[in-house]
Amino acid sequence: MYDIRQFRPTLYVVLILGTTAFCLAAQQAGLWLLGMTAILVNAYLSARSMYKPLPRWAANALTLLVLAWMVYQVRGMRATPLMMIGQFLFLLQLVKLYEQRGNRDYAQMLVLSLLLTVAAAMDASSLLFAVFLVVYIIAALYCCLLFHLKTQTDRIRQAMPVPPELVNPASFRQDQRMLPRSMRRLTGLASVVSILFAVAMFLFFPRDAGPSILGQLQLQSRQALTGFSDRISFQQVARLLQNDEVVAHVAVTRDGRAVDNEMLYLRGTTLDTYIGRQWSRTPQEDESRRMAEGQVTSLAPDATAVYHQRISLEPTHTNALFSLAGPVAFRPAREMAVRASGGDGTLHSAEMVVSPTQYEVWATGSNPPPRLTERMATQLLAVPPASDPSVLAQVAQFTRRPEIIGPEGMDRPLLQPYHPSNRRIAQAIESYLQANYSYSLDLTDVPELRRGGDGSRDPVVGFLTSFKRGHCEYFASGMALMCQSIGIPARVVVGFNCGPEDYSGLGGYYIVRQAHAHAWVEVLTSEGWERFDPTSGRAARLAQSGGFWQSIKKFFDFLEFKWAESVIAYDRRDQENLIAAVDRAINSVASAIGSVIASIKDWLGSGRFWSFFSGALGGLILMLGLGLIAAILAFLWQKIRLRRRAQRIGLKSLPASRQIDLARQLAFYDELTTLLERHRAARPRHLTPMEFAHSLSFLPAQVYASIRRLTAVFYRVRFGGLRLSAAKQRHLENVVDRLAQLLGHSLVVR
Repeated sequence: MYDIRQFRPTLYVVLILGTTAFCLAAQQAGLWLLGMTAILVNAYLSARSMYKPLPRWAANALTLLVLAWMVYQVRGMRATPLMMIGQFLFLLQLVKLYEQRGNRDYAQMLVLSLLLTVAAAMDASSLLFAVFLVVYIIAALYCCLLFHLKTQTDRIRQAMPVPPELVNPASFRQDQRMLPRSMRRLTGLASVVSILFAVAMFLFFPRDAGPSILGQLQLQSRQALTGFSDRISFQQVARLLQNDEVVAHVAVTRDGRAVDNEMLYLRGTTLDTYIGRQWSRTPQEDESRRMAEGQVTSLAPDATAVYHQRISLEPTHTNALFSLAGPVAFRPAREMAVRASGGDGTLHSAEMVVSPTQYEVWATGSNPPPRLTERMATQLLAVPPASDPSVLAQVAQFTRRPEIIGPEGMDRPLLQPYHPSNRRIAQAIESYLQANYSYSLDLTDVPELRRGGDGSRDPVVGFLTSFKRGHCEYFASGMALMCQSIGIPARVVVGFNCGPEDYSGLGGYYIVRQAHAHAWVEVLTSEGWERFDPTSGRAARLAQSGGFWQSIKKFFDFLEFKWAESVIAYDRRDQENLIAAVDRAINSVASAIGSVIASIKDWLGSGRFWSFFSGALGGLILMLGLGLIAAILAFLWQKIRLRRRAQRIGLKSLPASRQIDLARQLAFYDELTTLLERHRAARPRHLTPMEFAHSLSFLPAQVYASIRRLTAVFYRVRFGGLRLSAAKQRHLENVVDRLAQLLGHSLVVR
């Protein structure tokens, strides 16, 4: 049969979709290449009739090897449980692919593919995976229907073998024409019903908010960020700069208006102590608060917010909550514990961000000036810089030169951290680094940074005095240590920096990617902590990221963001909001309809209706309206008559459009059966039309012959594809009228 030939190609499509969906969720390109190669080679061998199944002993040996590898993975815990299960199913599916001999092997492959897709669906949340999943479900359903047809056909062939030469070609052509369409319709109907049922389950039975019970089984550890912690070493931000994954979506408004053309500096953490080739954060008195869902918590009651940020943060596996400088208030989308630091204006979650997190922050955009009492100033003067003294000494020797800090910096006293000249000196250092140092991510040719190279010199000292190029960590570290070495308080800030080219007008938000990771410097001046960005060439590098492909990328990011926001994050609170919105819409529509009906009643009762239609124009409009209503009613009545006629002459099993078309052409046969029923000659249900015609042999010869000829025409139209012209239909109806005259009232039923 024709459709059975489609089974193997459809099976290969299902295996490809299932393998792609799993590898997409697990982010395993190597597994995908292995699976695609194995499936395509098997398909090629089968198409060329070169395929030979593996011997049973070889297949069993491979299965045992896969099982041993699984046990080895479990004992060593080298991957997450769901990842190990998925890999086991994947490898077992490949073994079965080359072992297939009969229907049992096909069924096992279908089951393994389904389990593999289910394993991927437990953790995947991307829109691309959802598209693959929907296509997979439809293809798998079609394949299962073909498999059922194949097994039944094989069973019939075994029970009643028919030689090929005895197969009726007409039956084969009928199957070839009708079965594919029937299979596609059945698959489409089942798919639509399944999708509607899934949507209903999704809307009315949302998952509860909070961590999933499958969290420990996820396919991969989504370590989205590797460079954000209270201790950061070199090369960490450099690794982030080479990653284009999305970290957050940030919608910013200023004084109620959307911000779309500014550079955003989203602060994550501050680092003020440099010891042992890495920066760390001095312990501060953070205020930890448990913030309720949807409740605004004030962080700085005496400050006025300028910026309002709505941030959707992807899993980062860090505690940092990114925001513009000077946070004033905070509102989480769900209950969470937040540590707010008044010393450096940073926000941290008490728990690592391991799931998508939404929150709002109101901020001033700059750190407020410090309120220093005399005692606090004395304490700060008594505490020496916490960074490595030997490094500070080397950096100070380099910094104290007129061409870098100028005469004003040369005369600046070391024991006055809040000297009025701090800003001008910081600006001079920033300008010097931007003008004399170059931006680069490739430092593999620097001897002191290679493995086994000269490790006696600190990398920041080497950057300032020797190779004079590097990424933002080197620029920020160099400026911060230069300021600290001459007594100016400074710290490194690690976060993200994105600009107008990263704004999505479609979604109204900035797209923050890991490639936007950045480090800059904050220096304490008489105006408070001020931001300085000494990295050279970064603005030009970011500005080159626009263009047509960037617009396409933003469009797909918008789709992905809406999928995550509206589908993945859908919970009971969203369900309540949806129900409330639907209720408001229904009430609004009902109110509008009531107002329209009331206005119509008032108009009709006021007499203006009759005065309007008393004129000639009003009468014409009334006649046109009545004519339109009559035409619509006539059209509907004609449809009803044709549907009833189709039911009377046995066309009910056909599609609606086919019923109407045949009912128009077979009006003569409907009139014939009605005529015979009036003369008490109704067709019994167990007789076909031709059998019924033969049973009327007792009628006069002329009437009997006419009924047989009309029945033959009915068969040619109903089953032979004959189309009757309008003239032919009128001729056949005239034949029925002549039969009515011949019959008269003399018909006697035996």
